[in-house]
Amino acid sequence: MNKIDLTDKELLGFIGKQESQEIGSFDSYSDRLVHQMSHGTGLIGDKLPWSKTHSAVRLGEGQMSIWSGINGHGKTLLLSNVCTYLMARGRRVLVASMEMKPEETLQWMCSQAAGCAPSKEFALGWLDRMKDVGHIYDCLDKVPQERILGLVHYAGQELDIDHLVIDSLTMCGVGREDYSQQAEFVNELRAAAKMHKLHIHLVCHMRKGSDENEQVGKFSIRGAGEIADLADKVFVVFRNKLREQHLAYKENGIPYDEKFLTQPDVWLKLVKNRQDGTEMNYGLYFHKDSMQFTSIEGRPMPLEGNTDDM
Repeated sequence: MNKIDLTDKELLGFIGKQESQEIGSFDSYSDRLVHQMSHGTGLIGDKLPWSKTHSAVRLGEGQMSIWSGINGHGKTLLLSNVCTYLMARGRRVLVASMEMKPEETLQWMCSQAAGCAPSKEFALGWLDRMKDVGHIYDCLDKVPQERILGLVHYAGQELDIDHLVIDSLTMCGVGREDYSQQAEFVNELRAAAKMHKLHIHLVCHMRKGSDENEQVGKFSIRGAGEIADLADKVFVVFRNKLREQHLAYKENGIPYDEKFLTQPDVWLKLVKNRQDGTEMNYGLYFHKDSMQFTSIEGRPMPLEGNTDDM
């Protein structure tokens, strides 16, 4: 972008007139202020599946959440659990995963909907029942950022999507080391979410750490610092590998540390929350047959046709 000559008063005057369209007196915002005071405070938006999170965080319209975690720690699978829960409650979801085949994503979601390993009959019936609320973007490759932005606008304008998953930033044709381009792209996603009043879930990878037990947070996200800065919420999924290790020790008669067995399988870490500033860690358990993350160990539940929380 060319620099503006700050001594050119005529040019600055012209730009000023353009920007004047964005200026309003305080009293011109009276209706919006009253609406904000009536509806804009407190927790507003869709809930996550787990009741323990409901008092702290919601997925509001016109917002963007970052989902991150170490490779193999389950961020995409957990986000799939969130989307399956939302669709079961009538929310319209579009999943754009450039890292997984559609049939792989759908097999996860179908298992989560059933709360168990589903039959083929259940799977086909579930696909039919979700046809009005579930959509998937079939492109297994890097996609230029212009196309992703076009997808977001189409999702908002034509499909009336409530929640859009983009998995992942790495696959959006943005240079890995081009931090300014990353920041600009994420800012455009955030603007599009506000324009169309949908919630964007952007999956981001972590920087390589010393090992898989290293505690990670929003500063561990790979790329520009503005990625976390621009988000309304940042979630980090952390798999408790030490618990897995000591469970294996116990099963094989090897000395183990009981303290790890009392910990959860996964920590869902809310490390940024613009809504009210609450940041917390939520312990969850993974149930392999259903592919669900649950609040109680070994207690999956069918999500379809069930109004209970996990």
